[in-house]
Amino acid sequence: MSECLMFGMDCEARCMTTMTADEENICFLLFMDPEASRLMSKSFRHPAGEVRAIAAHPTKSTILATCTADFSTLGGTHSITIWNIEEDKRTLETVSRLPTEPVMSSLEWEPNSMKCATMTSFIPEVHLLDMELEPRIVQTMKIPLRNEEDELLSIKWSPHYDGNIIATGGDDGYVRLWDTRSISTPLMTLHPHAHWVWSVQFHPVHDQLILTGGSDASVVLSCAQSVSSEQQKEFRDDDEEEEEEEDLVEKLQDGQLERIDEHEDSVYACAWSSADPWTFASLSYDGRMIVSNVSRKHKYALMQL
Repeated sequence: MSECLMFGMDCEARCMTTMTADEENICFLLFMDPEASRLMSKSFRHPAGEVRAIAAHPTKSTILATCTADFSTLGGTHSITIWNIEEDKRTLETVSRLPTEPVMSSLEWEPNSMKCATMTSFIPEVHLLDMELEPRIVQTMKIPLRNEEDELLSIKWSPHYDGNIIATGGDDGYVRLWDTRSISTPLMTLHPHAHWVWSVQFHPVHDQLILTGGSDASVVLSCAQSVSSEQQKEFRDDDEEEEEEEDLVEKLQDGQLERIDEHEDSVYACAWSSADPWTFASLSYDGRMIVSNVSRKHKYALMQL
């Protein structure tokens, strides 16, 4: 693993997202100046209570969505809310809102459409939402888990396969890849963590790279080469024409590639940069944010250099 940049906030933290629509700056709702090698932060008041999950709009840098829990009243209220970022006022303006019961613990915007996926930790179900005008549940999928006591903690869309593949992470330390058109059996199962998987992220270009953060205070970069979109393309190419010579660069194999153990508390969030596809960030509960890069060895193996 190459060198890391570390930034500490004097508050506890659970949520982080990359600014997908900003392709010039390495931006995770915190701004990193790559030339000065320093981090700066911007904060916005969230008027709907606790933030349990956050997702930036894939093409509009001023739009984001949150799963909220507001306990200012008896019993509390939960919702999925779409916000417009008022940067000059440092506030969030409500665009639309969908009340939910119970609170949703994960929220993920599909990269190429106006769909979102969300779920609660206590029920093994994934809800697909249409976010075009306002949040609206259009499909609910029951996820078959090995044990009834297991819980889902995180979810992520694949950037390929037309939004038909998702990854889930649970309290058993496993990451599973699912085809939303047939979820009777996972396509692949990985075991990157010794404890709960709080965050799972596909690489935005090379979907065989999967980044995860867990309550074992670690960040793991894994490979799912055998079920990736690039592997499917290789099969098609091989059918058309046989390779004349063996690849000079060793291809990546399924399983763990890299591990970061620089955090001292549970890693609740991790995200890839939109400006630099080889840069990613991780955030632990004690407010420590670490920005890292994929090692040259694995980068060159993916690019076949």
